[in-house]
Formats: sequence, structure tokens, C-alpha cells
Amino acid sequence: MLRAIVPWVLPGNSIWLGPLLLGFLAVNGITRAVLALMNSESLVASPFSTLLSFGIGFLFDLTVLSVGASGFVAVFCLLPQGRLRLMRWAIGVVSIPFALCLAFTALSEVVFWNEFSTRFNFIAVDYLVFRTEVIGNVRESYNLPAIFGVLALLAGVLWLSFLLQLKRIQTGEQDFRHRLLAATLWPLIATGLLLASNASWKQFSNDSRINELAGNGYYDFVHAFFHNEIDYEQFYATRNMADPKAFQHEVQAEKNPRKRHVLLVSVESLSAAFLGSYGASSNLTPYLDAFSQESLRFTQFYATGTRTVRGLEAISMGIVPTPGHAIVRRPAARGLQTLGQILSDHGWQSVYLYGGYSYFDSMKDFFGSNGYEVVDRQVLRPEQISHETIWGVADEDLFAQSLREMDRRANKGQAVFMHIMTTSNHRPFTYPEGRIDIPSKTGREGAVKYSDYAIGKWLEAVKKQPWYKDSIIIILADHTHLGRGKAELPPSNYHIPLFIHAPGLITPGTFDAISSQIDLAPTLLGLLRLPYSSRFFGQDAFKDGTRNQRAYFANQQTVGLYRDGKVVELYPNRKIRVVDAKTNAVLDPTDRAQEVLIEEAIRSYQNASFAFKNGLLKRPLTEASKS
Repeated sequence: MLRAIVPWVLPGNSIWLGPLLLGFLAVNGITRAVLALMNSESLVASPFSTLLSFGIGFLFDLTVLSVGASGFVAVFCLLPQGRLRLMRWAIGVVSIPFALCLAFTALSEVVFWNEFSTRFNFIAVDYLVFRTEVIGNVRESYNLPAIFGVLALLAGVLWLSFLLQLKRIQTGEQDFRHRLLAATLWPLIATGLLLASNASWKQFSNDSRINELAGNGYYDFVHAFFHNEIDYEQFYATRNMADPKAFQHEVQAEKNPRKRHVLLVSVESLSAAFLGSYGASSNLTPYLDAFSQESLRFTQFYATGTRTVRGLEAISMGIVPTPGHAIVRRPAARGLQTLGQILSDHGWQSVYLYGGYSYFDSMKDFFGSNGYEVVDRQVLRPEQISHETIWGVADEDLFAQSLREMDRRANKGQAVFMHIMTTSNHRPFTYPEGRIDIPSKTGREGAVKYSDYAIGKWLEAVKKQPWYKDSIIIILADHTHLGRGKAELPPSNYHIPLFIHAPGLITPGTFDAISSQIDLAPTLLGLLRLPYSSRFFGQDAFKDGTRNQRAYFANQQTVGLYRDGKVVELYPNRKIRVVDAKTNAVLDPTDRAQEVLIEEAIRSYQNASFAFKNGLLKRPLTEASKS
């Protein structure tokens, strides 16, 4: 039957493209099957949904295939026919790079899924921008000879299969009208499929990983390229805004300001689940667990996203995570109100200290244009670096530099705010040998334990400094080590540690209310008793946190609100879903309790998106900023 259909679909010389087109469909189907096996938990729990994802995925595959091939089919149909040997030779040569492309993309999808549990998204697009770091990370994290070997093997098998199929092809002399019809229909069908297709086709299941199986890597990559920043009002549920400036307010100082140094450490990918003080039994964080006894530990503290830039956005700007890229990565992210800017206005030296190259993820541009002095690995001399990866120097080297920076600045008698961003707890998970009992490059647990070691040694050194007694030390994570889970926005995938330590100011203990990274800036400023014109969406946890417990999450294009054991999920195409945070059961959105949460979620994200788009997050011209 297939042999009878193919000449009508691919008449004349266009039949030579048949093996390549079938190969494209086969490779994408096999890739989907491999990802399904990697997602075996969902496969076993929801076999029907998994099967349905293959059907939806096939539609995406056909869309990409028709768009990519229609032009070639049309040309081959209209070219002079015949020349059997020449066509066989030409397609055989062209199939070499085609096989390499298919094999490379399939292998890349498997690696990307292993890291993020998702198809290509705007993270993959970012990887094209920061090729140096990404290529370096791959080189340091994986066995490249083995990867290239697998790539060559896959491409070789594909190419040989193409050659075998090409040998069997015999072209007939279809009349010109038949070939002209095919040359016309292919582009029309491709256009129709492209216009009809929608990324929301994937959102058919309660299991986000099954939804991702339904995607196509090529389609998703192009979609992510054009949707890095999404207009909230155009794509998400909205309501009439009573006052778009309502979030702006004046914070008055109740007493005299506290002029203390602030050392804020955001640790790369440190999930609360790794820490003994949060219930872990693996003993990976003895230093932080000891530090928790000397600090106020936030037991239900949540990151806003799954990437470093999201954490930096929340910590510095106190804003909910709007869809698409974090504001740190957006072109208009200058002249904004930030934690560092407010402290600078009140006489602090605000410093952002990063273990890597600060041009990565636009950190230098964002922090440098919003009230911070940026210091990165480039200030370290070779003898000051004990170990480095493409992402940055070892955490111990970064912390040693922080002490040098603090001594130099504190000795001038000026208060210092230093935000330190670590890098060691990141693939390839390498660090100096001999520091801990887990060998370097053996996995995430070793990197976590090394980061804890570096923090512990740094804390020991800090406590010996003359400026320590006048300091506030804050340690938290930028995000967890987890990506997408079975649920779209599972709270456990955003649960991170937060410790606030201030000798003579903060009583050690626990703070048990649900709170968010966006609350850190107003909480710290409240602790310092500073007046300011707030542009924050977060709240002072010590004043309002107990009566207003909530957190905000984002995962690519899905944003949500976590409150009262429920998660409100807002999707493009104005889709809304409310789920039980523990069971992932979908709740009735028309129930009054859910309606209240939905209104709050929409209001928060709509206002934040409007505020950024219309310049309402800009630094206010206070008297302090004029001086």
C-alpha cells in the first residue's frame, strides 16, 4: 500500500526525498520513545496518556516535516526528470549532513531532557547565545569521545539505511500536471499545518512530563526563540486593573536605621532537600546545619523559578516571575529599583560578586546599571584560583575574594552590602581534591557537600573579622536542583533554604510561615529600619508574613500562586488551572475558594507585567537618590 501511495505524494524525482523524510519521522518517533523510557514513572502510571502523546507528537513531526520539505519537494517535482544515477549520487551525498543533523538533534534532546526533564525551550535558545560556557560545560561534564562515538554510530546507521532505500528507488515518468499539483499542494499543506498547529496542543495531561513528550524538538526550539518574552495581557487571563500603581507605596522608618554590613550568599542549585536541618539524612551539609542553630531558619521558603536569573530577579527586585525570560535578561532592565540601589541611596556600598564571568546571563549589565558594583572572576590572579570550571572559580576562591573585598571596603568606615553568587554546585560538579570525602566529578552530592564545606570555612573566617559583630549574614539558594516534575509547578521543586544570622539582633530559631524569594528585599530593609519608596511586590516577612502566607512560581511559560495548599496555574491562551499541591488533583475553578485564589494570581502577574512594560519599576527620584 505504501509503495502505491508514495509515487502520488512524491511524484517524479521528488521520490528521491522519500528515504530522508521517512527517516526524519522515524528518528523523532524513536527519540520520543527513548524520552518516554527515561520518564518511566509517568509511563507506568499513565500509559494511555503516554500513548496519546505519541499521536500528538506525530502531528508536530508532520508539521515540521512538511514545512522543512515542501520547498525541496516542489523543486524536485519541477526539475527535469530522469537522470537516475545522478539523482542517486546527489541524494546520497546530501544525506550525510542530514543524518548527522538528525543524530545530533536526537542526542541533544536526550541530554537536555536528562538535565531539565523537558523538550527544548528558551534555555536551549540561551545556550546558543552563551556558546562558550555551554560548550565548556559539555566538555567538562561529559565523555566527549564517547558522545562523538555514539553520534558517529547513529549518523552512520542512518546514512546506510538511506543508501539501502535509495538503491531500491526507480522513478517513473509522471505527467507534468501530476508533478505540478504536488509542487503546489506541499507548500499549501505545510502552510495549513503551520497555521493550525499550536504549542498548547501539548497541554492535554495533568502530568507535565507526558505533555513534553508530545512535543517536537525542532518545533519547540523555534517556538521558544520567538516567545522568550511574552506579552501577559495578550496571552494570559486578565482582569480590569483598578489602580496599576497600587503596589507602589512608601515605607516609613519606625526607628533609627541600623547601619550594618550585609553579606548575602545565593548558593547555586541548593535544594532544601539536601540539608539535614530540613530533614535530609545524607549528612551533606554539616556546616550549614550547624549554622542553622545560630540563625533564623525559614522552614517554608520558596524560589520563584528554576534558573539562576530568576533567583537574582526575585532577590534584587522583589517581583513575581513574569512569563518568559527573567527581567535580568531583558533589554529594558536598566534604571530599575533594586535592593542594591536602595542601600546605595542610603550610604551602603552595594557589590555583586560572582564566581564566573559576569557577562553570562547579562548579570554585569543588569547589576551594573541598577545600583551595584560588579566584581567577577576576572579580578582573581592565577595564584588565587585553586580550581575552576567554565562556570566559575571554586567557591572557596570566591569566598576568599569576598573577604578581601570586605576588608578593603569596611576599613574605609562605610557600610557594605555584598551579594555573593556561587557556582560550584553545577555540572560538571568538580572542585579541589582533598576537601571532602567525596571525590570530585562524581555527581551532585559531592558538589553540594563541597559548597557546604566552602561556606563553613568562610563563616569561620568571617567570625574572626572586626566587622563581623556589625554584620547580617544571609544564606539562601537561587533555585533548587530540580526541573519540571510530574506537576507543572510542584512546590517541592521550589523549596529552598534561607538562613538569617545577625549577632545581637536576630534570635536563632525557625520562621514557619510560607514565604518567597520576593520577600527577602523588603524583609531585609525592614530589619535595617530604612525608609524607601517601594516598587516591590514582596512583603516584610516579619511584619506581614504570618497573616499573608503565599509563594509564586514560574516554569517557562507557566506562572502560578501557591496558597492554602493549592497552586493556581496560569497558562498562555488564557488557560487557568487550580491543583491540590499534595495530590496534583485538579480542583473546580468555579468554587468560591478557588475563585478568590485565581483573582489574586491574575492580579499579581498582570500588575507585575504591566508595571515592567510601562516603567513603573523604575528607580524613584527620592531625595536620597538625588544626593
